[in-house]
Amino acid sequence: MLDILINGVSQEPLVSLKEFNENFAFPFKYGDTSKPWPRKTILLYKYSSNAINKSFIYPENTWKKVENEQGRRHAEVIMIESLRSIQDSLENDFCCPAQSLYEGIHSIEVIQSYSPCSSCSAELCSFKRTLDEKITANRIARISLTTNFKRLEEIKFQITFSNFYMHTEKYKDGKKTWKD
Repeated sequence: MLDILINGVSQEPLVSLKEFNENFAFPFKYGDTSKPWPRKTILLYKYSSNAINKSFIYPENTWKKVENEQGRRHAEVIMIESLRSIQDSLENDFCCPAQSLYEGIHSIEVIQSYSPCSSCSAELCSFKRTLDEKITANRIARISLTTNFKRLEEIKFQITFSNFYMHTEKYKDGKKTWKD
């Protein structure tokens, strides 16, 4: 379990032992419908940046907890919205116009109870691509036209999950389909 460290002192865990056992360490076989699987996704994340001026509003390297809003928004979407706000803040609030270096998110680490569904996977990839493109655009603006330039992905994005997202098999016209 992840404890919050404030000034080197361990605080309350983000996930209680009960939540951990019920959501992360689910002891049943994948696809076993004889026992109810958790309906909640718990997502823990932290980010770091290369921003010179750090924000107290959006502290870096601090784990945050997000849960899905049942039937409305997935935890990954809520996290992406939060990270977009952080990125906008790092770009707009702290960067001076004369600055030539990219300041923004450089790494994101995620731990979640379920793997992302197909829709959230696409959203996560799109978000990472957007961050990568910001770094690339900044680098192109700083180099001369005679310099050979190779696009490099700069954002480290790590996702760890404990259970595969549960899909429901459906049959339509005799063919198996999947429903998220």
